[in-house]
Amino acid sequence: MTDDVLVVYGHVEFNIRSGKLQVNYGHPLNGGVKHASLDRGTNGINHLVVLTNSGQLTFDALKWFIHQDMAITFLGEYGDVLSSFVPDKHISPVVKRRQATADWSINKPLAVGLLRDKLTNQRQTLTWLRDTYQGMSWWTAERYKRIDNAKRLSEARETGLFMSPDVDSLRVLEAQAAAGYWQCFEGIPLLFRQAGKLPACWQRVGGRSSPKTGGPRKAVDPFNAGLNYCYAVLETMVKKSCISQGIDPDFGIFHADRQDRASLVFDLMEPIRPEVDKLLLDWMLCRKFELRDFFETREGVCKVGPAVIKEVIPLVGVLEKNIAAVVKEFARSFKNKNIIQKPMWAAGQVCQEAKPKSCKDGFHMLEMKEPEPVREEDTAAMRVCFCGKGFKPASVRQKFCSGRCLDTAKKRRQRLARTEAGKCPQCGKPMPEAAAGTYKETLSYCRECKGYYQEKYREERM
Repeated sequence: MTDDVLVVYGHVEFNIRSGKLQVNYGHPLNGGVKHASLDRGTNGINHLVVLTNSGQLTFDALKWFIHQDMAITFLGEYGDVLSSFVPDKHISPVVKRRQATADWSINKPLAVGLLRDKLTNQRQTLTWLRDTYQGMSWWTAERYKRIDNAKRLSEARETGLFMSPDVDSLRVLEAQAAAGYWQCFEGIPLLFRQAGKLPACWQRVGGRSSPKTGGPRKAVDPFNAGLNYCYAVLETMVKKSCISQGIDPDFGIFHADRQDRASLVFDLMEPIRPEVDKLLLDWMLCRKFELRDFFETREGVCKVGPAVIKEVIPLVGVLEKNIAAVVKEFARSFKNKNIIQKPMWAAGQVCQEAKPKSCKDGFHMLEMKEPEPVREEDTAAMRVCFCGKGFKPASVRQKFCSGRCLDTAKKRRQRLARTEAGKCPQCGKPMPEAAAGTYKETLSYCRECKGYYQEKYREERM
């Protein structure tokens, strides 16, 4: 157990006794069962990481986690997030609507800003690597050259971000800069006792892409395997920060929308990733590992042992303030209080003409003029038209705010009456019956109206 992260593994049991959370975890058959007792309010734990496929979690324990505002991450055997539990918080529908309807003119500055920060942090990490370890025996002139080339490539791609016409161009530029960045880590040696008994790929930092999957999953070297665990915890921390800041984590801006992930979380992770790389690499280069710290699966995948995971995962916890700063800055773009978004009408008020307003973040919303004060004696006489506007009727029989709304209402009643009578709602002629058993038992229009509209829409498309 660390100051703010609790990592449990093996067979895990959570129970509540006298208001305290009792945690039993480990491997009972090997005599390695461990115990932890957490008090309410003063436990200092804000994140629980579970590495297990067996155990029990009671409803009392689950409510205890909710009341303590604690996030839970369930990790798979290769460091992938199986599921995550983040304390819920209501997100304003106004913010959700702005996120969902934001076009590229709004999303591009945000995407460019996130990727620019990522490239800047990557260059800072490479500078740290050169300044800190250039005196080591394994440092070579080739690594100097790789770092210089990667930094120049990153600066060139950062300039190209501002001229990118679409999101695909941004992804290409980021991938090109990432390729040069990861080459600077390849070949850095790791220290092991009895290194002669280990696979050769374990003794050095490998490429970010695993030969087993062509991507970061199922890494074959200890550094990238540990990095997968760190990124998984980072994902939950960013998601928790999004919800606490009142933005929806699902509406991404340059990560593609997928059913199995919250795309915005991965967008906001990008500026933080280089800092995670730096923390993990520095920790691994200052440590001499044992044979039991890692083990190899039958397919050649490197898996991280529980003892190392318990030390690796808390490294990300020191970045909580950095994460909050990134998410808060992003959330400001969709929670700008200068953007006034009100209903087009309110009961007892006359809707005034709306005028467009532009804010500094690029949103074009509707700003409502202050309505004229309504006297109390007039409030009871106010009515609401079916279009949503409030109006003061000129007579007792007036139900609509304008003649246009009156005509629209008449046409709707007419179409409804024709449809109920089995006639064409457009022209009122008898409707032919559809063939029984077809995909459409009833027709929407008669053949003449259908042909007319088909020809009309065909001409408009041409």
